[in-house]
Amino acid sequence: MLPAVPETLARTARKYSDREAIVYPRTDTRLAYAALDERASRFANALRERGVEKGETVSVFMYNSGSFVTAIFGISRAGALFSPVNYRLAPAEAAYVFGDADARTVLFDAETRETVEAGQECFDGVERHVYAGETDASDRSDGSDGESDDPPTFAEAFDDPVAGSDPEPPEVEIDASDTWAIMYTSGTTGRPKGVCHSHENGPTTTS
Repeated sequence: MLPAVPETLARTARKYSDREAIVYPRTDTRLAYAALDERASRFANALRERGVEKGETVSVFMYNSGSFVTAIFGISRAGALFSPVNYRLAPAEAAYVFGDADARTVLFDAETRETVEAGQECFDGVERHVYAGETDASDRSDGSDGESDDPPTFAEAFDDPVAGSDPEPPEVEIDASDTWAIMYTSGTTGRPKGVCHSHENGPTTTS
């Protein structure tokens, strides 16, 4: 049987702990597998501490980055559903996807900040906002500080819950048949539809 998504990272971290998992020149981010695995567990625990339950959707409205990768594994390790959202969407379009996925938590970054700020009035079901600043400074393997923009007043900085949470994986029972992600179609002939993927990668549509 294939392992669940977060277990694939754990296995790789055990085998290749010091090998680089992420090299992201834009923010000078370099992260080894062991460090990525720990950050994923910290983020998973942070989500659980903030009330995110197994099966709950967390929408990720971000560009590619070290924080994005941490989110993928952290969300799934918490037993929640990872739902990436097209960063090109306008506020009303993003609001539809958040609502259709029943996402109460939204991660966003500097590239989508303007859209999220503009869409606050229409993001009715969203209760938690987590902001990953532009530099991913704390992802740097050398521990150096970098310039990072502050989150909006309605959001929490991504690195705050990650730094302050338990580095051990949370005790969440995850089966390979569980849904781990909701990917949205382009919606070229109508509204986007969410396609559910299990850890075994069997897609089904939500609507």
